Formats: sequence, C-alpha cells, structure tokens
Amino acid sequence: MISSDQTILVRTRQGMSFNRIAQIYGVSKCHVGAIYSAAKGLPAAFPAPKREERQRAMCPIFFEMPLDAQDIVLEVKMNNGTSLDAIFRANNNSPTATSSRRQLFYNLADKLGWSVPTIATNTQYSEQCVRTAIKEHCKANNLPQPASYRTRTREVNHAL
Repeated sequence: MISSDQTILVRTRQGMSFNRIAQIYGVSKCHVGAIYSAAKGLPAAFPAPKREERQRAMCPIFFEMPLDAQDIVLEVKMNNGTSLDAIFRANNNSPTATSSRRQLFYNLADKLGWSVPTIATNTQYSEQCVRTAIKEHCKANNLPQPASYRTRTREVNHAL
C-alpha cells in the first residue's frame, strides 16, 4: 500500500468523510472507498496507480511530513482556498500563497511548538523566510509570537 493510501485509510477510520478526503488528496471518492473497503476485506477495484504517483510528484514535501503537520497544512489549505502546490512552491508569490505560507509557519510554531529550524527543514524554506513570515503574520493579525519563535530549541542552547 502506498503511504498516502495509508494516510487516507487513517483519516477514514478517524471519521472524515470520503468526499473531503478525496478533495484534500486530489483523488476520487471511488478511490477512497476502494481503499476503505479493501482494508475491511471487501473486494474493490483500485484505480490506476499512475494517478497516485502524479499526485505525490506534485507535492512530495507534504507527503513526507508527520500527520499532525499534514493536518495543519490541510487546515490552512482549506481556510485560504489554495492548493498544496501553491503553498510549497517558493516561486509562487501570489497574495493567497504568501498568506497561506505565513499562516502555515505560524500554526506549525504555535500549535506543534516547532522551532524555526524544524519548520525550515520540514517545509524546505530558509530559516530567514520562516522567521520573516511568522513575524509578518503576527504583525498583520495582532497575534503574540509563538514561544518557539522567540527562543531556539534547548538542544541548540546547550550545544553552544
């Protein structure tokens, strides 16, 4: 089973609707149903795996992230009406993509407590880009800076 299929299966077991899962992962409801029914031991016809490969090729960074981080990315994607491709492509500087990135970096720091270097590593953006985006998001929305933004991680402090 392909890792995104496993993620889809986890989300169906958590009770997310087939329609929403299909919309998030860019697959058909039939594909989600086939994965779910196969996991239950029921016969199902799977769509061609090439479609799955195309989806993974469009945004490999997203599929390598932990599930908690993927949830935050998907929340930002749905709130801003943008695509995963727009969020993770550094050369896409449309206002929606930029706003989505700012919100994503802030939420990763605030909700998961990720440090700026961790966010930079997982999203493949520079630390300076992440810092600037969080700072601008806080300023634009009158939000306090996340604790993980203000200080470096303990491991780094003790290493110095």
